[in-house]
Amino acid sequence: MKTQNFIFLSFILGIIYGCGSKAPVFPIEPKIEFLSISKTEIKEFEDFDIVIKYQDGDGDLGNEISDSTNYDLFLLDKRPGLPTSFYDGKIRYNIPNLTTETRKPSIQGTIKINVQGLVRLNSFLPREKCSFGIYLKDRAGHVSDTVFTPDFFIIP
Repeated sequence: MKTQNFIFLSFILGIIYGCGSKAPVFPIEPKIEFLSISKTEIKEFEDFDIVIKYQDGDGDLGNEISDSTNYDLFLLDKRPGLPTSFYDGKIRYNIPNLTTETRKPSIQGTIKINVQGLVRLNSFLPREKCSFGIYLKDRAGHVSDTVFTPDFFIIP
C-alpha cells in the first residue's frame, strides 16, 4: 500500500510540476528575426510590409504612449549616399505595449511593419536597389541586434 501511495503521490506531483508556468525564458535584450517582405519591386510612394519575429525576456517592448521621444522600432535605409540633408536614412516607429498580462515576463510574437512611400534617391536610375537594417529598443534601453531585409527595388 505504501508503494502505491508513493507512486500515486509521485504521479500527482509530476502533474502539478508539469502544469506550472510554461512561459518561455529569453534574454532581457530583445531578439529579432527577419521573416518576410511583401514585395521585391515597389513603386515610388507605394506602401509595403516587412514582418519580423521578436522575443524579449522581460517583456518591456513598446510603450503606452506614442510620441516622437519614445521610438522603439527603427529601419535603417542602406542605400548608398545616405544620409542626405533631407533624409537621415532612419525610419522611426512607435510600437504599442506588447506585454500581455497572461505572458509575463517573457514575450514573443511577430510585428508587421507598414513602410509608406519610399522614393528613389536617384531619379535617373530605372530602378533603385534598397535594403533595410531593422532593430528594436525596449523600455529599459536594451537594443536588439540588427537584422537585414534582402535587397528590393524601387521603381517609378
